[in-house]
Amino acid sequence: EYLTDLTERDQHLMYAVITMVHFADSKQQLDEDTESILATARSSAQCRMQILRWQQLDGLNTALPLGVRRIEDIMSLTTEGVAGFMPFKSTEIQQEHGFCFGQNQISRNLIMIDPRSQQSANSVICGRPGSGKSMLEKWIALNKILATANDNHIILIIDPEREYAPLVKALNGEVVYLSAQSKTYVNAMDISSG
Repeated sequence: EYLTDLTERDQHLMYAVITMVHFADSKQQLDEDTESILATARSSAQCRMQILRWQQLDGLNTALPLGVRRIEDIMSLTTEGVAGFMPFKSTEIQQEHGFCFGQNQISRNLIMIDPRSQQSANSVICGRPGSGKSMLEKWIALNKILATANDNHIILIIDPEREYAPLVKALNGEVVYLSAQSKTYVNAMDISSG
C-alpha cells in the first residue's frame, strides 16, 4: 500500500513522533483520564498509544513547540497520514438543511451550506472561463427556490448575459428587462418603508 501511495498518488514518506501531553488536578483523575484515553485509542485498530514511563520530561519537551525531539519512537507515515494530525488540515461544512455547494478537494466530502442560517447569505463564485461558475449559480438558485417555495423569499438575479431567463421562466418566475429603452426602470433613490 505504501508503494502505491508513493508511486501513483504523489505521496511522500515522512517520519513522525506524535506526543500528547495530558494534565489533571489529582493523581486519581490523571489515572482515570489516562485509562479513558488509552481505551479510546485501543478502540481504533490502527492506533497504538503508550505511557512514557520515566520519560515524562522528555515527552513534555518533545510536545512543546521548541523544535526538539527527545522521544525516539519514530513511525513512518505518508504525507496524507501526517496531514490527518493537523487540526487545520480540512474544514468540513455540512450544515443541516444545507444546499450542495460543491466538494471539499481535500476530504472529498460534500460542502453543504444553508445560506438562510448565515449572518450574510452573500457569496462570490470565482473561476476560469468554462469552469462551471454559471452552472453552479443556477444549481444554487434552483436549490434555494425549491427549498424555500413556501417561505415567500424573493430571489433576484442580475443577468447581463441573459442566460438565466429559461430557468426563471421554467420556475414561473418573472423576467424583467432593464435598458435605456425599456419601460421598466430602477429608481436608485427610492426608499421604501419596512
